Amino acid sequence: MSLRHLKSTQTTNNLLDSGRESLSTILKIINESDELYNQLLIPTVICNDIIPIIQSYGLNIKYYPVDNKLRPDFNYIEKELVNHKSILLVVNYFGFLSKWDEVKKLQKLYDVISIEDNAHTIYLNQNNKSIGSFGDFSFNSFRKLLPVSSGSLLRINNKRFLNNNINITKKFLSLTDLKLILRPIMAFSNINIKSGKTRQIIKYDNKKIYSSDYISRRLIPYFMKDISYISARRQENYVNWYNFLKHHDVDAIFDIDKHTCPYVFACYANNTKSANNWITWGRQNNINITRW
Repeated sequence: MSLRHLKSTQTTNNLLDSGRESLSTILKIINESDELYNQLLIPTVICNDIIPIIQSYGLNIKYYPVDNKLRPDFNYIEKELVNHKSILLVVNYFGFLSKWDEVKKLQKLYDVISIEDNAHTIYLNQNNKSIGSFGDFSFNSFRKLLPVSSGSLLRINNKRFLNNNINITKKFLSLTDLKLILRPIMAFSNINIKSGKTRQIIKYDNKKIYSSDYISRRLIPYFMKDISYISARRQENYVNWYNFLKHHDVDAIFDIDKHTCPYVFACYANNTKSANNWITWGRQNNINITRW
């Protein structure tokens, strides 16, 4: 399969294995373009799994700060753009849009390619514009929000990068993939399937790009038919947590936004003791509360 005709559309032809595979594909497309970009700017709050992917393309990594609302420090970013042709990765943390108007301002002044990381959300419309259409490239990660084992929708919004010929290798369903698909059923049964060891990426081989597995490619369009319902339920849960926790010793990072499909309820505990108490409370009430 080839990405020769990949466009900014939401079809199963654009489904890759994971957000990592989508990022690798984006960097491969940029790397094979006529112009050389040697620096990738990423936020200090980021998944470490992407670091070996970036390094595999020989890119220099620069970390830019984010504030307590996870907003990029655009003054710092601009200083880095002055003397470098750069790629800028901006994360829509937990499903909430970043400051894309500021990104667009920088792109008018400097030669910078933007990547919109939507690993925490599903593509929706916000202010008459689709989440996933703000960056030159965009990708998400369906398995974080849907009961599937793989699937990342890659979108190319910049026409100059549409003429590419990236070969995609078909992925076959593994036992680990099957466990991921069955996890919602396991949650409501007495069957206990032990999860495999967490995969740690030490060195990344970018020679092959893998598609989503066959079953996930069939399930995702089915679940996407109910995306409005899924988003409404997640928004409802977010509002409930927001109203409950505002009377306790935690602070929400994001305000309620009816245009988002929240990944989780992200918040700050006032201190370490408070955080530990909430984690213990979650275990006692069968609620997943984690540090991030």
